[in-house]
Amino acid sequence: MKTISVREMKANWSLIEEQVRAGESFEVVNRGRPTVHIVAAPPRRI
Repeated sequence: MKTISVREMKANWSLIEEQVRAGESFEVVNRGRPTVHIVAAPPRRI
């Protein structure tokens, strides 16, 4: 899991989204405190 700041997330969202789709996960920190984990959604069943 990679750690990024809110500012980095906003500035690089398209790159982060690509990495998440490829299986990477991210922990987003705001002022040094973890606030959100970004992981890929499970595939939908039809």
